[in-house]
Amino acid sequence: MEGIVNQVKLPNPQSNIEWTLTKAIDVIEDTQLYEVAENRSWVIQIEAWAVIVLTKAYRTLQGSYGRSVAVYISDGYIDENGVINWEEFE
Repeated sequence: MEGIVNQVKLPNPQSNIEWTLTKAIDVIEDTQLYEVAENRSWVIQIEAWAVIVLTKAYRTLQGSYGRSVAVYISDGYIDENGVINWEEFE
C-alpha cells in the first residue's frame, strides 16, 4: 500500500506533521499520541483522515475507515483529493 512508510504531502495542512499512512492510522486509532505534542488534536485528527482519503487507503483498511471517509466527504469536511475544507471547522 503506497504511503505506509513514505511521506504523504497533504494539499492544505495546518500542522507541521510529516505524515505517513502509518502515522495517520496511529492517530486515528489512538488520538492521545499526538494530543501531547500539540494542543490542537482535532486538526491532527482531520489531517489524519485526509491522509486516508488522499492515499485511498480506506479501500483496503477495515470497513469502519470507508464508512468514516464517506461521512467526511459527504459532509464536506474533506474532498475526494484529500483537501480539507477548514472553513467547516471555524
